[in-house]
Amino acid sequence: MSLVKFVSTSITLCPNLSSNVIIAGYSLALWNESLSNIHPCGGNTYLRPDAGGALQPYPWTFLQILVHAPVCIVRLARFETTQIWSLCVAALNIGIAIQAYKSTGLSPAEVLVWTPVALILDAGAMLQIHILILEQLGDRNPLRRFVKLVAKPFRPFAMSVFESLMGARGTESREQGDRDGQTESQGEKNGQEMRYSAVSPMDVNDPERANSTITIVANATQTDTPLSRPPAEQPPTQTKHGERGLTTIASLALLMFLFILVIQIFGLAKAVQGTWVSNLNATWCSPDFQPGALAVIDGNCNVRHLNESSSSGIGCVWLPAFQQKAWLTNTIVILSISLVLQLVDLCVLSLSDGRDKIWHSKVKLQRPWLTTFAGMIILVVLANGGVNYANSLPDGITARVLVLRRDESLDVFPVCEGRLVSPGLRGAIIGYFDGLLNSWSTWYYGKNSLGA
Repeated sequence: MSLVKFVSTSITLCPNLSSNVIIAGYSLALWNESLSNIHPCGGNTYLRPDAGGALQPYPWTFLQILVHAPVCIVRLARFETTQIWSLCVAALNIGIAIQAYKSTGLSPAEVLVWTPVALILDAGAMLQIHILILEQLGDRNPLRRFVKLVAKPFRPFAMSVFESLMGARGTESREQGDRDGQTESQGEKNGQEMRYSAVSPMDVNDPERANSTITIVANATQTDTPLSRPPAEQPPTQTKHGERGLTTIASLALLMFLFILVIQIFGLAKAVQGTWVSNLNATWCSPDFQPGALAVIDGNCNVRHLNESSSSGIGCVWLPAFQQKAWLTNTIVILSISLVLQLVDLCVLSLSDGRDKIWHSKVKLQRPWLTTFAGMIILVVLANGGVNYANSLPDGITARVLVLRRDESLDVFPVCEGRLVSPGLRGAIIGYFDGLLNSWSTWYYGKNSLGA
């Protein structure tokens, strides 16, 4: 049965539709004559989300995956080479999250824009940079002393867990490291004793021999003592300037981690509040819904009243916000798990050191493994969601609809049949950035401009 015949027999097939139904102040009976003369509204037209109704465009998410994957590998292996990059990326993502919070007002209907689930990746990076730099600086740094003071009561329990995870090889590796350190210390002690006994009593009677012996000992002492190295050979942390720079980086990493933590907790609270909203709706727009359109009737006998878009001036329809409800739940679950994983990584980074290894003593334990892997998985989920949403119509409406219009100039009530298609990448970009940059007002939309 065609949609036209389906609607024309709505009294028997759709009990909720009758001639007495009022649409925008007019009785549905006024369109009965036009139902026998349906014409197409035009070609296929997209139905796109209004401001704040789309996830971040999937090409941007794919780009994040392509950039983060190699950077994470390098950061886990040699974090020193990616410190500045990680700080810049974290600052950018924090700025985007704050902008999304401001523009959307954390409205439940715009959760697809402001959900902060991807920040776990930056949180793990900031923890790694902060704690490993403090360890590099040593106990003389006040921040490092504070971390050790807080972590000290938990160390015995944590180390027992680590040893059970690492197995015998990990324990042997630690013990071997301790023995190597003791051997090195004993060697240095023996070397000092040898230097002190290098001048024998017989050399006192031979001044030339004694002087040469003392010179050899002095040269050996200068060579073996780290403090005697020239400035060019000193490690970066041994200089005052290098230590100050590393302390600054560690402080910035801690500050950004705290920012991320506040954003996550605030977003979690708002997502929980959003689930309490009943009859949550989202706005979807199409060029077919203008001009003069008052309502649409889909193949499921649903009458959807039209309104004007808040951002672009085209006609829009209110639909049940199934996607938004799903992502409110996703946000609650993902953020809750993220906070737990961040806490676990914080404990691992604080209570372990560079000698603790896993997987047959080949991989360092002192890395943010959980937040890194979870962050990459979340990016893949976001990319998949972005692709699906951009290439499918929302639930609650069919692809073929009847658009009820009113032509005021002729005082007639025409009806046309519209064919709706998915929003595509363009519709997703409009929906996402209209929500993200809505607070920019005329800086984003321009003065007296209406888009489509």
